[in-house]
Amino acid sequence: MHVARHRQAAFSTAFLLTTALASIPALSMATSRPNIVIVVGDDVGWGDVRANNPDGKIALPAIEKLARGGIRFSDAHTFASKCAPSRYSILTGNYQWRGRLSWGTWQYKGGSQLLPGQATLGSLLKRAGYSTAIVGKYHLGAHFYKTGSAGFATASDPDTVVDFSRAMVDGPSTLGFDYSFVAMRGIQAGPYAFFENGSLYGRASDLKMWNVGDYGNTQIIEGGIGLPNWVTRDVGPTLLSKALQFIESHHSAQAETSDPKPFFLYLASEAVHGPRKPPVAIGSRAISGISGLGKRTDMLVELDVVLDNVILRLEQLGLLENTLIVFTSDNGGSSLYSEINAGHLTSGGFRGDKGTIYEGGHRVPLIMKWGNGAFESSPHPAGTVIDALVAVPDLYATLAALVGVPIGLDEGRDSISFLPVLQGQAAATRDHIVSEADEPEDEAVDGGISGRHFAYRGGSWKLVFNGSRTPVGLYDLSRDPHEANNLLAQPEQSQRVATLRASFDQVLISTRTAPTSAPGTTSYTLAPSSLAFGSQLVSTSSGERTIALTNTGSIALTLASVSLAGANRDQFAQTNDCGASLPVGTACGVRIRFNPTSVGAKAAELVVSVDGGTSTGRATLSGTGTAASTSATVSPTSIAFGNVASGTVSAARSITISNTGSVRLPITSVALKGTNYAQFAVVSSCPAEVAVGGKCTVQVSFKPKSKGSKTATLSISFGGGASSRSVPLTGVGV
Repeated sequence: MHVARHRQAAFSTAFLLTTALASIPALSMATSRPNIVIVVGDDVGWGDVRANNPDGKIALPAIEKLARGGIRFSDAHTFASKCAPSRYSILTGNYQWRGRLSWGTWQYKGGSQLLPGQATLGSLLKRAGYSTAIVGKYHLGAHFYKTGSAGFATASDPDTVVDFSRAMVDGPSTLGFDYSFVAMRGIQAGPYAFFENGSLYGRASDLKMWNVGDYGNTQIIEGGIGLPNWVTRDVGPTLLSKALQFIESHHSAQAETSDPKPFFLYLASEAVHGPRKPPVAIGSRAISGISGLGKRTDMLVELDVVLDNVILRLEQLGLLENTLIVFTSDNGGSSLYSEINAGHLTSGGFRGDKGTIYEGGHRVPLIMKWGNGAFESSPHPAGTVIDALVAVPDLYATLAALVGVPIGLDEGRDSISFLPVLQGQAAATRDHIVSEADEPEDEAVDGGISGRHFAYRGGSWKLVFNGSRTPVGLYDLSRDPHEANNLLAQPEQSQRVATLRASFDQVLISTRTAPTSAPGTTSYTLAPSSLAFGSQLVSTSSGERTIALTNTGSIALTLASVSLAGANRDQFAQTNDCGASLPVGTACGVRIRFNPTSVGAKAAELVVSVDGGTSTGRATLSGTGTAASTSATVSPTSIAFGNVASGTVSAARSITISNTGSVRLPITSVALKGTNYAQFAVVSSCPAEVAVGGKCTVQVSFKPKSKGSKTATLSISFGGGASSRSVPLTGVGV
């Protein structure tokens, strides 16, 4: 498997430059127009796919084959960790708050989530000459007439006043879809019926009120109106049948034309959302009971069977080679204790799950394949894994670039094309993302997160906010992908927090975060303009210090290079999250370490070249190599939490780290390890370096998810020669 480890993101300094800039070069467009099929799972976690998570327990051969033959993104995200807002973003390329309601439209009536004039993937590809279809869960709302009235029912009106004999208004047909077959709110809420091309798929006179209950093959978890022939177990097979019919009818209609139109199919599966009634089988593949873990994982198998059938039909019709297939999810998966106990983690070990602001809530599978290779004529071989940060809503700008359709300033406002990444022309195109959630994680260490809350990702750094938009967490995902080590309290992170916070605030007030090709001016700051590392033991590495680059101009900032210069440049090291372009109002970071190889004063410069190399910013670096050694103590040397009720969190216990040496003590990592590491939580107040005679504390909590004895180890690593320490942790879930 080929792995392309792409980096991306942001940096800053007290250097200011303003210069005129010509328009940004346009992306090269593809010369062909493939058919496009996007399959969106419902609540499928990043770790549900074994291509992402080799420890996953569910075999999904079609999805795994797609990953082996195509391109897989390991750092792909939705803008929201819940379905209604996320589905708006995926179809429009906009952050969810740019719609009619800031957190999506959860009702089927009362109006569309899309404001007048907002474009979708359907309307975008229709402009490019595609035949377009949407099949599956809709969750974008529409207008329905009131019975005996020319007026529309409101979201709060009862179902009984809705006139289902008349077609909906502002539904899929007005959003650029030639054909639609949708369940307005999926399988979890009414109306329990399908709508084909805007009209009820059945007779309005047959509608009845469904009460909450389990009716065998049908389960209702929220009472509402629907047709009597609604069968939860048959929803997935029905959607598959309609999707295949669209492909077949399009193929037949184009067979006799001299210039056949390509097609676009957006297939939004109901799997794996509840209520979970997996079909017994689809075709020759058994589904119900086949996963061995439960109904949710059986529905993962159902989704795999759906994708397999779509690919098979494309192959039978001779369309597969010229069809771009995309597989993804609307948000993270829901963690179930039965699956966790069996060793299957829907989040793949990332913290959080559906609805939360942590990675498990919005990091999702994203796999793409086109043609005989991984992606048509791309140099990426089959099975390429790309680590570049991307968003599923970036499909809007990516597909626009692929088929050669220009994007106006009022569409795809937050969608950044990653076509250059797919074509092997760029390492990354996105360096920041805002995530939104509405469920607090069930841990005392969350710092009081409640209500809707956000996170801002800049490069590898993630700043988490609570419901009051107060920062409560700072994580370096390059070193701590599971968000176990909260760095917010470290004094040396204050500038980084301020920079990330300013970038987040800018996104919230922006009208567009995606780059445009309009001319403008560049302006940037580097802060701080100098870094003094002080004394550092020879042949050891200091803690990281960050210099931030902030784009304060009116257009995207083009970066040529980031490098070290000066007589002692080899005594320092830099890594950065900065991509080739820095969007307006955002920042990226250059991380510097001091690595002296001999005793004495050392000096160098960080050199940032922007705008194709025509402008240069500099920051000075200094430090002194010393022969002194480091020493540390950790107390206590073990912690036993005793008995704690499953599903609760114990009181936090403190571990103190003391610098007993003669120079600053670098703390390189504080992390949980061991079989039951997920049963414990850690919050560190320790800075990257502890002053001589100084102390810092690490708070550890026990959060058993099941009964029985649990063990883990808190691993603390130091720089400068001090020995690493392991603190055993024990507890019993009761």
